[in-house]
Amino acid sequence: VSAAPYIWAIYKRKLKRPVLSTWGIWLAIGGILLLASIESGSRLNTTLLPVILGFINPLIIFILALRYGERTWSNLDTWCTAICVMTLILWKVQDDPVIGLFGGIVVDSVAAIPIIHKCWTDPKDEPWAPWFLFGVGSSINLLAVEAWEIKFVLYPLYMTIMSLIISVPVMYCHFKKTR
Repeated sequence: VSAAPYIWAIYKRKLKRPVLSTWGIWLAIGGILLLASIESGSRLNTTLLPVILGFINPLIIFILALRYGERTWSNLDTWCTAICVMTLILWKVQDDPVIGLFGGIVVDSVAAIPIIHKCWTDPKDEPWAPWFLFGVGSSINLLAVEAWEIKFVLYPLYMTIMSLIISVPVMYCHFKKTR
């Protein structure tokens, strides 16, 4: 649900052009995390649904970015892609889905650096609703963790922490401005 206002803003051109390479990398990461979660035993009735949406949302945004997006490639994109490939190789050589989960989280963290920087230095340009909903949804997902093992808690815990890092300055800026 958190992606819906973001997707609508792109479609209506109220949000600056999404960067195709970033969303492509986030789509690849979503795929890695989805496959690793399935392989590690996550189920639809616990923590798998948010991971599925973590693949579908970037897919939709990537498709929109193909039409409305900015086509750039940075050194950061190259590093993220290299880490993605290394994660897949290491995961399959070691035959351990936790490596896929951890690698996906590392790549996602690196790929999120530009948006984190933007949210902390110039949060007024980011829409608050998608980030707020992302934070709420990520926090609720922690309640779905059935067994507090690293393979089940790693992704929802990371998403909750990341959503707070991104949404706090955006929410603060928005509510400060509306008072």
